[in-house]
Amino acid sequence: MVETTNQGNRGNQVTLHTKKGCKMDVKRKQVGNAQQKDCNHAKNDNAGCGVEGEQATYGQALNAAGGGVYAMEWRDAGIRVWFFPRDEIPSDIPTDVANTTAPDPSQWSEPLADFPNTDCDIGNHFRNQSIVANIDLCGELAGAESIYNTRDSCPGICSDYVATNPEAFQTAYWQWKSWRVYTATS
Repeated sequence: MVETTNQGNRGNQVTLHTKKGCKMDVKRKQVGNAQQKDCNHAKNDNAGCGVEGEQATYGQALNAAGGGVYAMEWRDAGIRVWFFPRDEIPSDIPTDVANTTAPDPSQWSEPLADFPNTDCDIGNHFRNQSIVANIDLCGELAGAESIYNTRDSCPGICSDYVATNPEAFQTAYWQWKSWRVYTATS
């Protein structure tokens, strides 16, 4: 749901990483820009099928705007992900941790990312999911030569840079007000 590489200055990339047989080569209703169309983790250096949001959906631009809310809807018809800047959070998304009102995504604006079930059996590819918070320094995608050196103009080899420059990661952390999981009633 939240993923980017290296300096994270292009915006969040919502990405599905699957086994073969899941593609997004269809028209989608979303505001983000589709990156790859094959979600297969074995293709394109494990890029998956990502959708990139505007710069203010991640990193320094997101922090400067006071953060925001990410929401994901996972259903048989597909997976959709929204990003709402702090001043555009829908009224049915509880911002008070004591509020247990369930949100209604059918009333929200167009999502950042839309992964329809058209050429991807969502129920077959996604089940028994976990919420994982991870800052993967030099991960498979971010450390790939095609991204680390070429696209992001990062110095040297990723693992060498991380090992010898700990001060560069003083602001590499996450902060959450809450995580909420809802189950549809109908």
